[in-house]
Formats: sequence, C-alpha cells, structure tokens
Amino acid sequence: MPTFNTQIIRVAADTTSKDNILDLNTAAEPQAWWARDLTLQVSVFAGANLLDVSDLTSVTVSLKDPTNLDGTPLVTKVITTFDNTTTTATWNAGTQQHFAVAFTADDLSFALTSGQRVVHLSMVAITNTGQTGTICVGTMAVLDDGGNNPTSNPVNAITVNQAQAMLGAFFQAVVAVAATGTNDILSALPWLTGRAPFTVAAGSGAYATDITLNPLNAHPGALLRIPIAFAASVNGTVNIYDGTTAGTLLQTINNIDANARSFLFTAGFDGAHWHKETGSWVL
Repeated sequence: MPTFNTQIIRVAADTTSKDNILDLNTAAEPQAWWARDLTLQVSVFAGANLLDVSDLTSVTVSLKDPTNLDGTPLVTKVITTFDNTTTTATWNAGTQQHFAVAFTADDLSFALTSGQRVVHLSMVAITNTGQTGTICVGTMAVLDDGGNNPTSNPVNAITVNQAQAMLGAFFQAVVAVAATGTNDILSALPWLTGRAPFTVAAGSGAYATDITLNPLNAHPGALLRIPIAFAASVNGTVNIYDGTTAGTLLQTINNIDANARSFLFTAGFDGAHWHKETGSWVL
C-alpha cells in the first residue's frame, strides 16, 4: 500500500544562489497546509551539479518569522542522515534525495493571520571538519485548508496528564561536589517549581565550584530552591550564575568558618533570565 502523505515538497537546494527556493513540483514558492504533516525532500546542488554530501554531519532546518530572524525559530529540525547514493537521474525521477525533513501537524500549528502565514526557511550544514555553510534560504507560505473543526480538539491540544507534567515540579538528586567544576541545573521537561540540593565537601584544598541555572524548559515565573550543605571546612566556594558562567553572577557563598552549615538560595525566572530571590544561611 502507498504511504499516505498529501504534502511532499521537493527542493533542489542551490548553494551558489541566494534566490528564493522553489518547489520542484510547482516551480513556485513552496506552499504547505497549516496543521498538516509535511515532508521536504532535499538534494544539494552547486548550480546544476549535484554535490557529494558524504562530508555532512548535520543540517539544521529552521522556520522563522521573516520579521524577526534573530528570534526563536517557530520550528527547528536537525537532520543527521544523508543518502549520498542519490544521483541526478534518481533525483529527477523523484525516487531519491540527499535528505528528508519531516514536519508534524503540531510543528505547523503556529498562529496564522487571515488564514495564512509566510515563514522564512533556512538550511545550514555542518561538515565533519566543523565547517558551517548555508545550503539555502527562502520563504514558504503556510495556508489554512479550512478543514479544522473548531468543535474538536486542536492539533496541538495536550492531555490533562501532559498539562500537569508541564506545571509540575523539577527535583534533582543531591549533587556532591569536592573540587573545581561546573554543574548545570537543567530539566528535560517543562517545570514551574524545582529543588536542586548540593553538598560541598572539604576536598583536598581550596576550590570553587560553579552552579549554572539553565533557562531551558523553565516556565516564566518558575521558582528554584538550592539548599547547599557545607562540610566542616572553609575550602569550598560556590558561585551561582544565570544561564552560564558568562552570565550574571547571582551569588557567591563561602563557608566562613570550619563548622558544618547550610545555605539556602532561591532564584526566580522571568522568562529570559534567572534572578536571585533570597540567599541566607540556615541556622
């Protein structure tokens, strides 16, 4: 049985051109249905010459708002599988391509204006020697086909369990530190409240350990508690940063005497950055 896919766009990505990409099936700007599955079939060319893609390790495909190219992509896909057996003949026959990009209905469920939206489409490659290059850029029109039923669940609806998970808490197991290093606090799932405890051992001498508060998956308004238990030593120093060690230093904590004691630090997230809420020794 044939695979049901009503949206297949074939793109000959010309690395030598800055013109808009074209759908080979229509010889026009690509058009896709909103909130429907879509597959882009792509081969890489230099003019009319099909290129060898054996040196590619990844291609990042992004859809962005054309008025905000520096902003967060609407959708990003990273491709790591390539078919270098593709020939000009098999490409022209529609039987092979260098790589395919699959967008789900959820991926294309972003907001429209008057039933449509033009998005910026870019493809950027990385080679096995670490070089980067733009394969192609252009625009794609996303159109509402009128087939979505407003009385049914939208394509990007979530279940009650998913909603509860999104609003749930992030708990990190105790992290023990005893030497210089960096510890990134990060959750793989969206979260609103969290707790990340640390213990700071005496170690073999004076050292400083960094804690970085990663913004990924934190909801705006998220609150994070970091209880830090110091051993009976003055060796360990803890630095807490927003995002990375290049970000704002939110707190430096030194155990001022050789007594075991605890410090409680809390941070709030404004949607872009972490900020210190409180920080004090716990008696």
